[in-house]
Amino acid sequence: MEFWRAEYTSRSFEFEAFGPTEGEAYRNLIDTLHAHAAQLDLKPEWFYADDIYVYAVRFGLGNRDREPINPVG
Repeated sequence: MEFWRAEYTSRSFEFEAFGPTEGEAYRNLIDTLHAHAAQLDLKPEWFYADDIYVYAVRFGLGNRDREPINPVG
């Protein structure tokens, strides 16, 4: 089973959001970043969308540098 994780790191905060698809995780993170902007009275476009990273997370497997690493044996 897998789900998707979207992440964004700014100078002051780390953000993450999840979803059952890559697109939903991305949209959830965009919504999170817009909520953050509203809370701190920032411009809605304060972040760099190109710096959002989205990747699959698989239950039972760990990741190294955001990539799955299979157990030995």
